[in-house]
Amino acid sequence: MLRNGYICFSFFSFSKAKAVMAKVGYPQFIMNDTYINEDIKTLKFTESDYFGNVLQARKYAAQSDFYWLRKEVPKTEWFTSPTTVNAFYSASTNQIRFPAGELQKPFFWGTEYPRSLSYGAIGVIVGHEFTHGFDSNGRKYDKNGNLDPWWTTDSEEKFKEKTKCMINQYSNYYWKRAGLHVKGKRTLAENIADNGGLREAFRAYRRWITEKRGGEEEPLLPGLEFTHNQLFFLSYAHVRCNSFRPESAREQIYIGAHSPPQFRVIGAMSNFEEFRKAFNCPTNTTMNRGAESCRLW
Repeated sequence: MLRNGYICFSFFSFSKAKAVMAKVGYPQFIMNDTYINEDIKTLKFTESDYFGNVLQARKYAAQSDFYWLRKEVPKTEWFTSPTTVNAFYSASTNQIRFPAGELQKPFFWGTEYPRSLSYGAIGVIVGHEFTHGFDSNGRKYDKNGNLDPWWTTDSEEKFKEKTKCMINQYSNYYWKRAGLHVKGKRTLAENIADNGGLREAFRAYRRWITEKRGGEEEPLLPGLEFTHNQLFFLSYAHVRCNSFRPESAREQIYIGAHSPPQFRVIGAMSNFEEFRKAFNCPTNTTMNRGAESCRLW
């Protein structure tokens, strides 16, 4: 890439990153009983008509969506329930959302536990959502959420060339539970976000150690010999732990946007040099891809 083109690309990428809007916890109106009661006064739920209650709720949600037709994208509005245990990135509004339901153990451990646990869990999730703004889909939207080609042709071609490594890596993973290989192309955006989020969160943790603790490591947990760099990665693996029936596993492969949980862990960690250092992984093993490692961000 030409030097001037690189500087220009870096500037616009930085501008988009700085423009990301973060929504954490819950919207302010949820504390206003008067506002809420006025908003839902048309709903008449009964204990004896569950089906009717569901239809009412769906109609209410549909009408709320129709309200925004022909209007400017409502970037300050919340479209996620505070009780949702998940996190999101919206390309059309360039925002990341972390409902209150996600801000609890085992994602966020609070201040009474080592920070390594939280950085490895909710920290990676924050990085994951942030990286979605620069994945194979999110990169197409500019800092204002407009579907506008803001990358140079050269940058796009180099990006696509780099994605081939990650597509091949994940396509080679075979999930015994499903009896199928992972679809590396289908899951590309999420794999990019997993890899980027892991790197960003680890860097943030080490920066916290340097700046807030003067380089002094956190005290080890009683009875455990794991370092906090190791605990960071174990915490990430912990939140990805899942159990699947074979039927659900096959469905995940065919229509899921994410790689199977075990490969979300193995895939990202085996690409990351800091993981290899933390666990002294031999070169060219499952958890140390060495020269075959993939990286986009």
